[in-house]
Amino acid sequence: MRLRLPTALPLLAAVMLPLAACSSDKASTAGASTTAAATTDATTTTAATTDAPTTTEPSTTAAPTTAASTVPYLQSDGLAGSPFGTASAEVIARLTAELGTPDNDQLTSYPTADPTLGWTTADDEYAFTYPFGREVCWANGFCAEFGGETSGALTFVGWTYWNDETGSLSTESGVTIGSRWSAFPDFAVDPGGCYTVGGGMYQGISLTLQSEIDPFGYFDDDGNYVSQLPQPADVAVMAMQAGDAPFYLYGDC
Repeated sequence: MRLRLPTALPLLAAVMLPLAACSSDKASTAGASTTAAATTDATTTTAATTDAPTTTEPSTTAAPTTAASTVPYLQSDGLAGSPFGTASAEVIARLTAELGTPDNDQLTSYPTADPTLGWTTADDEYAFTYPFGREVCWANGFCAEFGGETSGALTFVGWTYWNDETGSLSTESGVTIGSRWSAFPDFAVDPGGCYTVGGGMYQGISLTLQSEIDPFGYFDDDGNYVSQLPQPADVAVMAMQAGDAPFYLYGDC
């Protein structure tokens, strides 16, 4: 399994093949605009009162109301309400309204066709499924990936989510960054990995997992690599990904 995470991941690049830092030769586009939300002060009106006979009414308590969340659920085929294949402008507008202005928006061309990898950058460092890609990221660690045959016709093809201590996004069942394997025994976790970093799947979503104690693999006294599974209570979700995303070709693990 190859987990493909955003190109703005210098730390994880050192431990997983697909993870990489941003390349300075990628062309950037500042695609998002900021719209300030208008606010109005509420006007308080005090009604005149007159003395009247006292009446006792049955006590009533208004039921608390909870605003419906507009944050989309993460899904293996996109986001709830925005499946893969949706036009890039529509998805970016929606996410900007829900998550705020993006803090990174990068358009990249992958001019070299590769029979195994799909397409690669001119320096042969990054690969992607399409000859053109756009990655738009928000402050909460969510990145939307767009791809297509031309730079002017990009659609939603993937997403990545990482490094969000608040768990602001999740699957409908509640899986998010920091979720424990012990709390979600349906995780399909792979033995072996890169020291304490491993991988797995959950409902079609790829997971990068971090073990707090035992590694996912180690070298024995004879130099042989031994794969193993840490205890579920010690393993938490480090990153999540679905669909297609660009990936670095020369990671350390």
